[in-house]
Amino acid sequence: MRWEGKKSYAVALSTGSIVTVDGQAHFALTFRRPILGFEVDYAVEASDDLLTWTPVTDPVGSPQLNSDGTQTVTTRDRLPIARQPQRFLRLRVARQLP
Repeated sequence: MRWEGKKSYAVALSTGSIVTVDGQAHFALTFRRPILGFEVDYAVEASDDLLTWTPVTDPVGSPQLNSDGTQTVTTRDRLPIARQPQRFLRLRVARQLP
C-alpha cells in the first residue's frame, strides 16, 4: 500500500485521565478522530479483568473541534473509581465493512 498523499489520523491515539462528576472520580479516555471519518468506528470500552469488555458511552462535555479536521472526544467510565479501583479503558478502532 502506498501512503503518499494520504492523511494519517493515528495522532496520539488516546490519553487517560481522571474526571470528577457529582463529587466522584471516574477514569476517562480522551482521543482524536476525523470529523468525516465515517468508514472508521471509535469505541471506548471498559474492563475489570482484561477479558470482558463493555462499551463506555458517557461523554465528558461536547467534542472539541480542531483546525486539522479532527475532533477531540472525552468519554468517562460510568463506575466511580471508589467502586472499582482496578479498571481498564481501551480505545477500539475498527474499519467499517461496506
